[in-house]
Amino acid sequence: MVFLESLLLGLFFSLSSVGPVTVEILRRSLKEGYFSALGIIIGATIVDFIYTAVIFSGIYTLFNVTIANKILTLSGIPFLLYLGYKSIADYNKINLEKNPKKAVKNSLFAGILLGFSSPFAFIFYLGIFAPLVTSTEKISSGLMIALTIILGIFIADNLKAIIGHFGKKLATEKIIKYISLVSGISLIM
Repeated sequence: MVFLESLLLGLFFSLSSVGPVTVEILRRSLKEGYFSALGIIIGATIVDFIYTAVIFSGIYTLFNVTIANKILTLSGIPFLLYLGYKSIADYNKINLEKNPKKAVKNSLFAGILLGFSSPFAFIFYLGIFAPLVTSTEKISSGLMIALTIILGIFIADNLKAIIGHFGKKLATEKIIKYISLVSGISLIM
Protein backbone atom coordinates (compact mmCIF):
# COMPACT_ATOMS: atom_id res chain seq x y z
CA MET A 1 0.00 0.00 0.00
CA VAL A 2 2.87 2.39 0.81
CA PHE A 3 4.39 1.62 -2.62
CA LEU A 4 1.17 2.62 -4.41
CA GLU A 5 0.71 5.76 -2.31
CA SER A 6 4.31 6.85 -2.96
CA LEU A 7 4.02 6.13 -6.68
CA LEU A 8 0.79 8.14 -6.88
CA LEU A 9 2.37 11.02 -4.95
CA GLY A 10 5.20 11.17 -7.48
CA LEU A 11 2.80 10.94 -10.43
CA PHE A 12 0.42 13.58 -9.11
CA PHE A 13 3.18 15.96 -8.08
CA SER A 14 4.78 15.81 -11.51
CA LEU A 15 1.51 16.01 -13.43
CA SER A 16 0.09 18.85 -11.35
CA SER A 17 3.12 21.14 -11.26
CA VAL A 18 3.94 23.13 -14.34
CA GLY A 19 7.48 24.22 -13.64
CA PRO A 20 10.56 24.77 -15.78
CA VAL A 21 11.24 21.04 -16.17
CA THR A 22 7.71 20.36 -17.46
CA VAL A 23 7.85 23.32 -19.84
CA GLU A 24 11.20 22.18 -21.24
CA ILE A 25 10.06 18.54 -21.58
CA LEU A 26 7.02 19.61 -23.59
CA ARG A 27 8.97 22.13 -25.65
CA ARG A 28 11.74 19.69 -26.53
CA SER A 29 9.41 16.81 -27.30
CA LEU A 30 7.33 19.01 -29.60
CA LYS A 31 10.32 20.61 -31.29
CA GLU A 32 12.96 17.86 -31.36
CA GLY A 33 11.18 14.63 -30.44
CA TYR A 34 10.98 12.20 -27.55
CA PHE A 35 14.71 11.47 -27.17
CA SER A 36 15.62 15.11 -26.64
CA ALA A 37 12.93 15.32 -23.95
CA LEU A 38 14.22 12.05 -22.47
CA GLY A 39 17.59 13.73 -21.93
CA ILE A 40 15.83 16.43 -19.88
CA ILE A 41 13.97 13.74 -17.91
CA ILE A 42 17.14 11.76 -17.15
CA GLY A 43 18.99 14.93 -16.14
CA ALA A 44 16.17 15.97 -13.81
CA THR A 45 16.03 12.43 -12.38
CA ILE A 46 19.76 12.55 -11.61
CA VAL A 47 19.05 15.71 -9.61
CA ASP A 48 16.19 13.90 -7.85
CA PHE A 49 18.66 11.24 -6.71
CA ILE A 50 21.10 13.94 -5.58
CA TYR A 51 18.35 15.62 -3.54
CA THR A 52 17.53 12.23 -2.03
CA ALA A 53 21.17 11.64 -1.08
CA VAL A 54 21.35 15.11 0.49
CA ILE A 55 18.17 14.43 2.47
CA PHE A 56 19.34 11.06 3.78
CA SER A 57 22.75 12.46 4.68
CA GLY A 58 21.11 15.07 6.90
CA ILE A 59 22.70 17.97 5.04
CA TYR A 60 19.28 19.22 3.93
CA THR A 61 18.77 20.98 7.26
CA LEU A 62 21.39 23.50 6.11
CA PHE A 63 19.16 24.40 3.15
CA ASN A 64 16.42 25.52 5.51
CA VAL A 65 18.63 28.49 6.38
CA THR A 66 17.42 31.66 4.63
CA ILE A 67 20.86 32.53 3.19
CA ALA A 68 21.19 29.10 1.55
CA ASN A 69 17.74 29.50 -0.02
CA LYS A 70 18.67 32.91 -1.40
CA ILE A 71 21.97 31.65 -2.85
CA LEU A 72 20.25 28.72 -4.59
CA THR A 73 17.50 30.98 -5.92
CA LEU A 74 19.93 33.58 -7.25
CA SER A 75 22.07 30.92 -8.93
CA GLY A 76 19.04 29.40 -10.69
CA ILE A 77 17.59 32.65 -12.02
CA PRO A 78 20.24 33.26 -14.75
CA PHE A 79 19.79 29.76 -16.16
CA LEU A 80 15.99 30.04 -16.31
CA LEU A 81 16.32 33.45 -17.97
CA TYR A 82 18.76 32.00 -20.51
CA LEU A 83 16.41 29.12 -21.37
CA GLY A 84 13.50 31.52 -21.70
CA TYR A 85 15.50 33.83 -23.96
CA LYS A 86 16.69 30.89 -26.07
CA SER A 87 13.15 29.61 -26.46
CA ILE A 88 11.90 33.05 -27.56
CA ALA A 89 14.90 33.57 -29.87
CA ASP A 90 14.22 30.19 -31.53
CA TYR A 91 10.67 31.30 -32.40
CA ASN A 92 11.48 31.99 -36.06
CA LYS A 93 14.14 29.27 -36.34
CA ILE A 94 11.89 26.27 -35.67
CA ASN A 95 11.91 23.87 -38.58
CA LEU A 96 10.22 20.50 -38.16
CA GLU A 97 12.11 18.99 -41.08
CA LYS A 98 15.49 18.88 -39.37
CA ASN A 99 16.23 16.93 -36.20
CA PRO A 100 19.59 18.02 -34.77
CA LYS A 101 21.57 15.33 -32.93
CA LYS A 102 23.42 18.00 -30.93
CA ALA A 103 20.19 18.94 -29.14
CA VAL A 104 19.82 15.42 -27.74
CA LYS A 105 23.31 15.55 -26.21
CA ASN A 106 22.74 18.98 -24.68
CA SER A 107 19.38 18.00 -23.19
CA LEU A 108 20.91 15.83 -20.43
CA PHE A 109 23.04 18.72 -19.17
CA ALA A 110 20.07 21.11 -19.48
CA GLY A 111 17.95 18.64 -17.48
CA ILE A 112 20.49 18.63 -14.66
CA LEU A 113 20.65 22.42 -14.60
CA LEU A 114 16.86 22.69 -14.73
CA GLY A 115 16.50 20.21 -11.88
CA PHE A 116 18.77 22.29 -9.67
CA SER A 117 17.29 25.64 -10.69
CA SER A 118 13.63 24.65 -10.47
CA PRO A 119 11.95 26.32 -7.50
CA PHE A 120 9.22 23.66 -7.61
CA ALA A 121 11.70 20.84 -7.09
CA PHE A 122 13.47 22.69 -4.30
CA ILE A 123 10.21 23.38 -2.44
CA PHE A 124 8.92 19.84 -3.03
CA TYR A 125 12.09 18.11 -1.83
CA LEU A 126 12.63 20.27 1.24
CA GLY A 127 8.99 20.90 2.14
CA ILE A 128 7.20 17.63 1.38
CA PHE A 129 9.68 14.94 0.40
CA ALA A 130 12.25 15.34 3.19
CA PRO A 131 9.79 15.26 6.12
CA LEU A 132 7.91 12.34 4.55
CA VAL A 133 10.92 10.07 3.95
CA THR A 134 12.74 10.96 7.16
CA SER A 135 9.69 10.40 9.37
CA THR A 136 9.79 6.62 8.92
CA GLU A 137 11.23 4.42 11.64
CA LYS A 138 13.65 2.60 9.33
CA ILE A 139 15.98 4.16 6.81
CA SER A 140 15.13 1.35 4.38
CA SER A 141 11.42 2.26 4.52
CA GLY A 142 12.20 5.92 3.89
CA LEU A 143 14.50 5.01 1.02
CA MET A 144 11.83 2.80 -0.55
CA ILE A 145 9.30 5.63 -0.31
CA ALA A 146 11.82 8.07 -1.82
CA LEU A 147 12.71 5.80 -4.74
CA THR A 148 9.04 5.07 -5.44
CA ILE A 149 8.19 8.78 -5.52
CA ILE A 150 11.07 9.36 -7.94
CA LEU A 151 9.77 6.48 -10.09
CA GLY A 152 6.34 8.14 -10.17
CA ILE A 153 7.89 11.44 -11.23
CA PHE A 154 9.93 9.66 -13.93
CA ILE A 155 6.83 7.91 -15.31
CA ALA A 156 4.81 11.14 -15.35
CA ASP A 157 7.61 13.05 -17.09
CA ASN A 158 7.80 10.33 -19.73
CA LEU A 159 4.04 10.60 -20.27
CA LYS A 160 4.48 14.33 -20.89
CA ALA A 161 7.27 13.64 -23.39
CA ILE A 162 5.22 11.01 -25.20
CA ILE A 163 2.24 13.36 -25.41
CA GLY A 164 4.51 16.09 -26.78
CA HIS A 165 6.13 13.70 -29.26
CA PHE A 166 2.83 12.50 -30.68
CA GLY A 167 1.37 15.99 -30.42
CA LYS A 168 4.18 17.05 -32.76
CA LYS A 169 2.60 14.91 -35.46
CA LEU A 170 -0.75 16.66 -34.98
CA ALA A 171 0.54 20.20 -34.52
CA THR A 172 1.63 22.49 -37.30
CA GLU A 173 4.95 24.30 -37.33
CA LYS A 174 3.13 27.55 -36.51
CA ILE A 175 1.52 26.06 -33.37
CA ILE A 176 4.87 24.70 -32.19
CA LYS A 177 6.44 28.11 -32.73
CA TYR A 178 3.78 29.73 -30.54
CA ILE A 179 4.21 27.04 -27.87
CA SER A 180 7.96 27.72 -27.89
CA LEU A 181 7.27 31.45 -27.53
CA VAL A 182 4.85 30.96 -24.63
CA SER A 183 7.27 28.50 -22.99
CA GLY A 184 10.06 31.05 -23.20
CA ILE A 185 7.90 33.76 -21.66
CA SER A 186 6.83 31.43 -18.83
CA LEU A 187 10.44 30.48 -18.07
CA ILE A 188 11.37 34.15 -17.80
CA MET A 189 8.44 34.98 -15.56
